[in-house]
Amino acid sequence: MTMKSPIKTIALIGLGAVGVNFAYDMQKHLKKGQLRIVADRNRLRRYQKDGIYYNDEHCDFTYVADDEMTSAADLVLFCVKSYSLLEAIASMKHQIDDHTLVMSAVNGITSEDILSAHFPDATIIPTVAQGMDATKEGNHVYAQNIGELCFGAGDPSQQEAVEQIHQFFHEIQFPHSVKADIVHHQWGKFMLNCGLNQVCALHHGTYATIQQEGAPREQMLKAMKEVQKLAQCADISLSDDDVKRWAAMCDPLNPEGMPSMAQDVKAQRPMETDLFSGEVCRMAIQYGISCPINADLYHQLMAMELKEKTLDDFSYQLGVMDAFCEMVHAHVKPLALSHPFDCVETMKQYLPYAQQLSVQYGIGCFAERQSFISDLFPKSLNEGKCNIIFYRDISVYHRYWALKQQKEELVFKHRYQGEARIQLAYAYGALLGYDKESCAAKISHNHDKED
Repeated sequence: MTMKSPIKTIALIGLGAVGVNFAYDMQKHLKKGQLRIVADRNRLRRYQKDGIYYNDEHCDFTYVADDEMTSAADLVLFCVKSYSLLEAIASMKHQIDDHTLVMSAVNGITSEDILSAHFPDATIIPTVAQGMDATKEGNHVYAQNIGELCFGAGDPSQQEAVEQIHQFFHEIQFPHSVKADIVHHQWGKFMLNCGLNQVCALHHGTYATIQQEGAPREQMLKAMKEVQKLAQCADISLSDDDVKRWAAMCDPLNPEGMPSMAQDVKAQRPMETDLFSGEVCRMAIQYGISCPINADLYHQLMAMELKEKTLDDFSYQLGVMDAFCEMVHAHVKPLALSHPFDCVETMKQYLPYAQQLSVQYGIGCFAERQSFISDLFPKSLNEGKCNIIFYRDISVYHRYWALKQQKEELVFKHRYQGEARIQLAYAYGALLGYDKESCAAKISHNHDKED
């Protein structure tokens, strides 16, 4: 006899089209309060004032502020845009502990690595959201096909967790499937998105744009073929049949619906270009291959997004970033920082250009909303500031966030002092490419340290 699933509480963040789509369906078979929607207080006030509607039915969700101290959830689902993932991670810090199972409906093939860097003790289950045609208009979400969550074990140690989620979803009649090779499946979805999402966005189209024969559908298939070639370099075998099968998944979708990036174009929101063709271009540089269709898509979509900006006001900062990107690419520095920004909104103006630079040099970048403070640099230089950070590869990304967590633990245990404090500054310096002598000099000459 199968044991009853231990999952009792679910926390979800992100009430875009995908988040509302899944939260609505889960809510139908759960007791009030079992599913909690987490958001910052400004969003919560908007949700509660205006309401959230799914196919014109009001959603009676339970809301929890991200700064509210609650017990950790058994299952957490991230349903945000890729560029909002770090903000969402900060909002979910009270929802996740070492017993929590974490799933990501975020597009692309990198969110699990990012989540594992921030929640190393939680179980991060590789996941793909697929088959939905949900469209969001203001506070209303419309869908004909709810789609499903596909997931599987990233390694054998996750088999029990996968079975727990499968049993729980079965109990609440939530659409899902378990994949024996989830990494292969994630690459397949990534391949589809690089074609479908980007081509529909470029042509301001709907699903009908690529459901019929013509230039846009051909462009979609060529972009997918490039990802197929790239996957082989990463030891992922995507066959011609896989390309056909994933492309065929578009056929039953509502012809008037739109994939997420086309919705972003219509609503004049930031797009996830960097997540798709940007990532393809970065990997193509690393593997020494050419992906011209995705490169063209990247430049055309970025031109659409940046058409109202000029470089004149940004030239100095961007010049600094360009130089640091080249250093990271040339293995001079594992990690590099932009100059600090006084506020997040200013930083966001630079982020699309920083992403272009990271694609050009085949490295990664992210927006750091709270600059890291150590004894390496003056406190006043970084306190209350934010940065754009460039990193060589995902292992450097993990090292950076592990260092931040190490400092938090030292401060919490009142041990951020003496040798431990000094060694943390040295470790940060090493990440930035400084040798021990340079670190020692910076620490010695810094007379503006934290108390």
